[in-house]
Amino acid sequence: MEYTTSVSNYITDNLRLFPDIGNVVPYEDLCQLLFASKIFNISRIELIHKGFVVNANDENDKTIYFIIEKLFDFIKFCYNKVDLKKPNICPINFYNILQSMSPEINIPQVHTKIFNILSDFKNFLIQKEDINAKIILNYYWNNTFRGIITTYNESPFMMTIKFIKKEGFPFIMNLCEFQTELKNVVCINTFSQIRLDEFEKLFNTWTQEIKMDNSDNYVISCLECVTGSRDMAEFIFKSHKDKLSYVIDVNNLNQIINFASPTKKSNYLVHFKKIYENRNFYQLEENIMYLNFEGFNKYLLNLESSYLYNFQEKENINDLYYNIMDELVNSYQRLYDHTKL
Repeated sequence: MEYTTSVSNYITDNLRLFPDIGNVVPYEDLCQLLFASKIFNISRIELIHKGFVVNANDENDKTIYFIIEKLFDFIKFCYNKVDLKKPNICPINFYNILQSMSPEINIPQVHTKIFNILSDFKNFLIQKEDINAKIILNYYWNNTFRGIITTYNESPFMMTIKFIKKEGFPFIMNLCEFQTELKNVVCINTFSQIRLDEFEKLFNTWTQEIKMDNSDNYVISCLECVTGSRDMAEFIFKSHKDKLSYVIDVNNLNQIINFASPTKKSNYLVHFKKIYENRNFYQLEENIMYLNFEGFNKYLLNLESSYLYNFQEKENINDLYYNIMDELVNSYQRLYDHTKL
């Protein structure tokens, strides 16, 4: 049976490839993704017996790895095995996948209020149309809800959820049943403008935390939102910081370019060397090409669709530069608005 939800939409971090098994991910990571919490009532023996997990072929690696192709079977297994009405889990991603398989299944009422608040904040960020909101959204809820519950108290209700960033301390959201002036707090019993005011306060707090990490991480995070790729953002930033230095290994860049074949990739390297032979865009060291900032841009802009897997790959590069130009104009507009204050 095929499902409307792709596994790749959910599991993107810490993937490994085990020979004869396929893609795997640490089992603990999977549980936190599905339930925003660890799950303790499924034994290791049962997981192995069901064929959901394997051990690494390394005596120094004690991690249990989940077999990615078993995800949908695992979801059905958990539906009957895990107490999904427990209030100290947050199974947003679990139910998103489950309902893609069985749309008739309803979310337990114990979770609906929390789910709605978290979803409302996601929509609040989307409607911001602000670069900081885009950065926050990337860590909060991109394809998947990224939260992990760190503390839970039943009475009075308090749930603390962390959202891990690439660098620096995680974002913290506290959900509680009473209003407070404390930062990072959203009351589960507020509505309308009061709720929006709490969202605005949380957004401003997280924005300040982003800016306080350090300037490099902030710029890279902004570029990641524009380019859609952390690797691409780091390439751009690294080469721009010292424009004349040859800091980008073309082999690393090629890993995020979907060439039609290894031959096409080799042909493009020969072509690029030839057309810019007398320009200072690249440097060869032990037969490895390194690009400077201008060389990096030329390398992407000269890629014709004939070298790529399909035309959409060329369109992705076109979209990249469109988004960069669009954000450049938006940045000048924000700068102008700020200087008027």
